[in-house]
Amino acid sequence: MSRKLKNLDEIDDLLYDWGIFHLHLGTTLESDGYVTRTGPLLFGFFDDTNFYFINVMPHGSWTRQEILRTIHRNWEHALDSHKIKDKTVVGLSHNVTDEEIKRLRKANINVLIEVEPGVIYVTPGGGFVASGHSLEVMHQHLRNKKYLNDLEKHIKENLPTFLKSLFGDDLSFITNRDLIFKLKKKDGIYYIHELNNDFTITFNA
Repeated sequence: MSRKLKNLDEIDDLLYDWGIFHLHLGTTLESDGYVTRTGPLLFGFFDDTNFYFINVMPHGSWTRQEILRTIHRNWEHALDSHKIKDKTVVGLSHNVTDEEIKRLRKANINVLIEVEPGVIYVTPGGGFVASGHSLEVMHQHLRNKKYLNDLEKHIKENLPTFLKSLFGDDLSFITNRDLIFKLKKKDGIYYIHELNNDFTITFNA
Protein backbone atom coordinates (compact mmCIF):
# COMPACT_ATOMS: atom_id res chain seq x y z
CA MET A 1 0.00 0.00 0.00
CA SER A 2 1.00 3.64 -0.10
CA ARG A 3 3.67 4.86 2.32
CA LYS A 4 1.36 7.82 2.95
CA LEU A 5 -0.70 5.40 5.04
CA LYS A 6 1.50 6.36 8.00
CA ASN A 7 0.54 10.03 7.71
CA LEU A 8 -2.74 10.57 9.54
CA ASP A 9 -3.17 13.96 7.85
CA GLU A 10 -2.92 12.49 4.36
CA ILE A 11 -6.15 12.70 2.34
CA ASP A 12 -6.97 9.84 -0.05
CA ASP A 13 -9.44 11.31 -2.54
CA LEU A 14 -10.13 8.02 -4.30
CA LEU A 15 -10.84 6.18 -1.05
CA TYR A 16 -13.01 8.92 0.44
CA ASP A 17 -15.02 9.45 -2.74
CA TRP A 18 -15.46 5.96 -4.17
CA GLY A 19 -14.18 3.63 -1.43
CA ILE A 20 -11.45 2.30 -3.75
CA PHE A 21 -7.97 1.23 -2.66
CA HIS A 22 -4.94 1.27 -4.95
CA LEU A 23 -2.21 -1.28 -4.32
CA HIS A 24 1.33 -1.43 -5.67
CA LEU A 25 2.28 -4.65 -7.44
CA GLY A 26 5.99 -4.90 -6.66
CA THR A 27 7.46 -8.23 -5.57
CA THR A 28 10.38 -6.95 -3.50
CA LEU A 29 9.75 -6.23 0.17
CA GLU A 30 11.75 -3.18 1.27
CA SER A 31 13.22 -2.47 4.71
CA ASP A 32 10.24 -0.35 5.80
CA GLY A 33 7.78 -3.20 5.13
CA TYR A 34 6.38 -1.83 1.87
CA VAL A 35 6.85 -3.44 -1.53
CA THR A 36 8.77 -1.72 -4.30
CA ARG A 37 6.67 0.99 -5.95
CA THR A 38 5.18 0.20 -9.36
CA GLY A 39 3.70 2.30 -12.14
CA PRO A 40 0.68 0.06 -12.81
CA LEU A 41 -1.55 -0.24 -9.75
CA LEU A 42 -4.23 -2.70 -8.72
CA PHE A 43 -7.53 -0.97 -8.01
CA GLY A 44 -10.06 -2.73 -5.81
CA PHE A 45 -12.36 -2.55 -2.80
CA PHE A 46 -13.14 -4.54 0.33
CA ASP A 47 -16.29 -5.73 2.01
CA ASP A 48 -16.39 -7.62 5.32
CA THR A 49 -14.99 -10.83 3.82
CA ASN A 50 -13.67 -10.18 0.31
CA PHE A 51 -11.37 -8.05 -1.79
CA TYR A 52 -12.74 -7.27 -5.25
CA PHE A 53 -10.16 -6.87 -8.02
CA ILE A 54 -11.36 -4.16 -10.41
CA ASN A 55 -8.46 -3.67 -12.81
CA VAL A 56 -4.78 -2.88 -13.17
CA MET A 57 -4.40 0.71 -14.38
CA PRO A 58 -1.69 3.36 -14.62
CA HIS A 59 -0.75 5.54 -11.67
CA GLY A 60 -2.97 8.61 -11.70
CA SER A 61 -6.18 6.86 -12.76
CA TRP A 62 -7.89 8.22 -9.66
CA THR A 63 -10.94 9.73 -11.38
CA ARG A 64 -11.64 7.21 -14.16
CA GLN A 65 -15.37 6.54 -13.99
CA GLU A 66 -14.73 3.17 -15.60
CA ILE A 67 -13.76 2.05 -12.07
CA LEU A 68 -17.34 2.50 -10.85
CA ARG A 69 -18.81 1.13 -14.08
CA THR A 70 -16.78 -2.06 -13.61
CA ILE A 71 -18.16 -2.49 -10.10
CA HIS A 72 -21.68 -1.80 -11.36
CA ARG A 73 -21.36 -4.41 -14.12
CA ASN A 74 -19.85 -7.13 -11.94
CA TRP A 75 -20.93 -6.53 -8.32
CA GLU A 76 -23.89 -4.15 -8.46
CA HIS A 77 -24.97 -5.26 -4.97
CA ALA A 78 -21.82 -3.65 -3.54
CA LEU A 79 -23.08 -0.21 -4.60
CA ASP A 80 -26.74 -0.69 -3.78
CA SER A 81 -26.77 1.47 -0.64
CA HIS A 82 -25.32 4.37 -2.64
CA LYS A 83 -27.75 4.19 -5.56
CA ILE A 84 -30.37 6.89 -6.01
CA LYS A 85 -33.65 4.94 -5.99
CA ASP A 86 -36.11 7.82 -6.31
CA LYS A 87 -38.20 6.92 -9.38
CA THR A 88 -38.62 10.60 -10.24
CA VAL A 89 -34.87 10.87 -10.89
CA VAL A 90 -34.34 9.84 -14.52
CA GLY A 91 -30.80 11.08 -15.11
CA LEU A 92 -28.31 13.90 -14.72
CA SER A 93 -28.56 17.05 -16.84
CA HIS A 94 -24.76 17.01 -17.09
CA ASN A 95 -22.52 13.98 -16.86
CA VAL A 96 -19.17 15.07 -15.45
CA THR A 97 -15.99 14.08 -17.22
CA ASP A 98 -13.05 12.38 -15.51
CA GLU A 99 -11.16 15.67 -15.68
CA GLU A 100 -14.06 17.56 -14.08
CA ILE A 101 -14.14 15.05 -11.24
CA LYS A 102 -10.44 15.74 -10.66
CA ARG A 103 -11.07 19.48 -10.35
CA LEU A 104 -14.15 19.03 -8.16
CA ARG A 105 -12.29 16.70 -5.80
CA LYS A 106 -9.57 19.31 -5.35
CA ALA A 107 -12.34 21.65 -4.18
CA ASN A 108 -13.74 18.93 -1.85
CA ILE A 109 -17.02 18.79 -3.73
CA ASN A 110 -19.02 15.55 -3.79
CA VAL A 111 -20.20 14.44 -7.22
CA LEU A 112 -23.00 12.23 -8.51
CA ILE A 113 -21.93 9.62 -11.08
CA GLU A 114 -24.29 8.23 -13.74
CA VAL A 115 -22.76 4.88 -14.74
CA GLU A 116 -25.46 4.16 -17.31
CA PRO A 117 -28.67 5.97 -18.29
CA GLY A 118 -30.81 6.42 -15.18
CA VAL A 119 -28.38 4.66 -12.81
CA ILE A 120 -26.82 7.22 -10.48
CA TYR A 121 -24.54 6.69 -7.50
CA VAL A 122 -23.65 9.00 -4.64
CA THR A 123 -20.08 8.80 -3.26
CA PRO A 124 -19.70 5.04 -2.55
CA GLY A 125 -16.77 5.89 -0.26
CA GLY A 126 -18.89 8.21 1.88
CA GLY A 127 -17.70 11.51 0.45
CA PHE A 128 -15.88 14.54 1.79
CA VAL A 129 -16.54 17.34 4.23
CA ALA A 130 -15.47 20.88 3.33
CA SER A 131 -12.00 20.36 4.84
CA GLY A 132 -11.36 17.46 2.47
CA HIS A 133 -11.51 14.84 5.20
CA SER A 134 -13.66 11.73 5.06
CA LEU A 135 -17.33 12.27 5.92
CA GLU A 136 -17.45 8.77 7.41
CA VAL A 137 -14.46 9.54 9.64
CA MET A 138 -16.14 12.75 10.82
CA HIS A 139 -19.33 10.80 11.61
CA GLN A 140 -17.28 8.28 13.60
CA HIS A 141 -15.53 11.11 15.44
CA LEU A 142 -18.88 12.60 16.44
CA ARG A 143 -20.18 9.17 17.53
CA ASN A 144 -17.08 8.64 19.67
CA LYS A 145 -17.38 12.11 21.17
CA LYS A 146 -21.03 11.53 22.08
CA TYR A 147 -20.19 8.12 23.57
CA LEU A 148 -17.46 9.59 25.77
CA ASN A 149 -19.63 12.52 26.85
CA ASP A 150 -22.47 10.14 27.76
CA LEU A 151 -20.04 7.90 29.63
CA GLU A 152 -18.63 10.82 31.59
CA LYS A 153 -22.14 11.98 32.51
CA HIS A 154 -23.15 8.46 33.60
CA ILE A 155 -20.10 8.04 35.82
CA LYS A 156 -20.57 11.42 37.49
CA GLU A 157 -24.28 10.86 38.14
CA ASN A 158 -23.82 7.29 39.44
CA LEU A 159 -20.33 7.39 40.91
CA PRO A 160 -20.88 5.42 44.19
CA THR A 161 -22.89 2.69 42.45
CA PHE A 162 -20.48 2.63 39.53
CA LEU A 163 -17.41 2.19 41.76
CA LYS A 164 -19.07 -0.51 43.87
CA SER A 165 -20.00 -2.46 40.74
CA LEU A 166 -16.33 -2.50 39.79
CA PHE A 167 -14.53 -2.82 43.12
CA GLY A 168 -17.14 -4.17 45.56
CA ASP A 169 -18.06 -2.63 48.91
CA ASP A 170 -14.48 -2.00 50.04
CA LEU A 171 -13.61 1.42 48.66
CA SER A 172 -11.04 2.18 51.34
CA PHE A 173 -8.43 2.73 48.66
CA ILE A 174 -10.21 6.01 47.85
CA THR A 175 -8.55 8.30 50.36
CA ASN A 176 -9.11 11.50 48.42
CA ARG A 177 -12.75 12.14 47.58
CA ASP A 178 -11.78 14.78 45.01
CA LEU A 179 -11.77 12.43 42.04
CA ILE A 180 -10.07 13.53 38.84
CA PHE A 181 -10.47 11.21 35.84
CA LYS A 182 -8.36 11.18 32.70
CA LEU A 183 -9.11 9.13 29.58
CA LYS A 184 -6.12 7.17 28.24
CA LYS A 185 -5.47 4.53 25.59
CA LYS A 186 -2.83 1.81 25.44
CA ASP A 187 -2.49 -1.07 22.97
CA GLY A 188 -5.93 -0.33 21.53
CA ILE A 189 -7.64 -0.43 24.93
CA TYR A 190 -9.27 2.65 26.45
CA TYR A 191 -9.13 3.11 30.18
CA ILE A 192 -9.83 5.80 32.76
CA HIS A 193 -7.07 6.77 35.15
CA GLU A 194 -8.10 8.45 38.41
CA LEU A 195 -5.23 10.78 39.30
CA ASN A 196 -5.66 11.53 43.02
CA ASN A 197 -6.08 7.90 44.14
CA ASP A 198 -4.20 6.25 41.28
CA PHE A 199 -6.65 3.59 40.14
CA THR A 200 -7.85 2.65 36.68
CA ILE A 201 -11.13 1.63 35.06
CA THR A 202 -10.79 -0.34 31.83
CA PHE A 203 -13.49 -0.56 29.19
CA ASN A 204 -13.83 -1.14 25.46
CA ALA A 205 -14.92 1.90 23.44
